[in-house]
Amino acid sequence: MYNASQTIVETVNSVCKQSYTEIEIIIIDDASTDNSLELLSQFKKPKIQIIQNKNNKGASFCRNLGLKNSKGAFIQFVDSDDILHRDKILNQINSIDLTDKNVLDSSILSSHFYYFDKTISDKKSSKYENNFRDYMPLEWLIAANYDKVMFPPIAWLIPKNIIEKAGFWDESISYNDDTEFFCRVLLNANKIVHVPESICFYRTNNPNSYGSQRTKKAILSEWKVNTCLVRHLLNAKNDDSIRKSLAYRISKFYYSIYPEHHEIHKEIENLLKDLNVEYPKIFGNGFFSKLAKLIGWKITKRLHKLYK
Repeated sequence: MYNASQTIVETVNSVCKQSYTEIEIIIIDDASTDNSLELLSQFKKPKIQIIQNKNNKGASFCRNLGLKNSKGAFIQFVDSDDILHRDKILNQINSIDLTDKNVLDSSILSSHFYYFDKTISDKKSSKYENNFRDYMPLEWLIAANYDKVMFPPIAWLIPKNIIEKAGFWDESISYNDDTEFFCRVLLNANKIVHVPESICFYRTNNPNSYGSQRTKKAILSEWKVNTCLVRHLLNAKNDDSIRKSLAYRISKFYYSIYPEHHEIHKEIENLLKDLNVEYPKIFGNGFFSKLAKLIGWKITKRLHKLYK
């Protein structure tokens, strides 16, 4: 939590009112300068633990601190502006056999999620909704590289022992850290069990969210995440299907940033060459995409920048 006074009460309420009651709630305050902490004083639930950072450390540090202080068998991450349906955790827990150690050691649970802006009454379905189902981890990660599926952190319920095998959040990654983290987590699981009756709500109007960040720092962080994904996935299985999905992801990233951030252009081109597969170089169906097919995508992107 960092300066979340506008949303934190609604978020914590949604956690406190879970129909599955065997939970502990750990709130990390990342040196907020507003009245977020004061607002939390209204919650008297004995299982709430509030930990305050003296200095702002970032989201990954806070999540790791929460993990280190957690005692439960499952982990539910909740950002300070998202909302859980009251049966979100219960429905996920009820979908598996808690007496089967193999399940606890191998299955990660996903839920249905909706986007929302100010209130959940204005919720909107995700473009990925038709692809919500059970997956094998590598199958899901390949689909994610093609932007065919995505779950925000709030959608997952994860056995803590799988996180311990995968490793905690990489605190050196400032943006898109969840993509790198969940890649490692999924690669340490055997199955993704989707629970459609389990629901959560993912807020989209936060100007501090990754999706709103296109700064140099954010772009370089995203590039680092892409290089991590290449390493993680090829270590798991080095075949054409993996390499093609990675090339697609990286080519799309390159297309989105060009001609800016020239300091990483050569690195991107070298990595695409090393993947040694065919990949698209033009994305979209608009006027500039059609022009790119005639005069080349790099020239078109430079023209696009001039006429913005």
